Amino acid sequence: MKNKTLIYGPMFAGKSDKLLSLFFNFQASGKKAIIFKPKLDTRSNQVISRTGVQSKAIDVETLEDIIDFIKNHYDKIEGIFIDETQFLKIKPDNLDSFFSFLDERKITLYVALLNKDYLGNNFDNFDLLKPYFDWEIILSAICHYCGKLAFKTIKMHDNKRVYDKKEIIEIEGSDLKTKYLPVCEKHFNKT
Repeated sequence: MKNKTLIYGPMFAGKSDKLLSLFFNFQASGKKAIIFKPKLDTRSNQVISRTGVQSKAIDVETLEDIIDFIKNHYDKIEGIFIDETQFLKIKPDNLDSFFSFLDERKITLYVALLNKDYLGNNFDNFDLLKPYFDWEIILSAICHYCGKLAFKTIKMHDNKRVYDKKEIIEIEGSDLKTKYLPVCEKHFNKT
């Protein structure tokens, strides 16, 4: 059954917005769905898009937490939506059992995540998850510098580009001097 969709792109591409739109449409069709987000993101107990669309979400650390939650709280769930999946702790050995669990119950899955870090490297979770998906929605942002389509993100601190690897996983907004910008290929290689 082809029922797994991966939504990805750079910062400011509208990944959470797309996920929430699909979540609300799924529910509007009369189907029972739930949305999850990483426990690591402590800013809110909701998934909130940059356009202000929001929904309450269940905090989880792992895919196993999702299975446990569904087993303990939801009998007839039809859709699972997961935001900011790059921040989950995913064990490669548990992926097959997670996707088998969904397939056995015919649960539709939508996952949104950043595919690349600010150095241009794929997030491990992106590489681990991608082979399991039937559909992809690839989103772009607008380059901060030239207005062209942006498929990458850079990290700035005190208006200087950051190239170190010390904090690849960092929740935006935790440091006011640090910001992330969407950029095109030219400005990713130039700045």
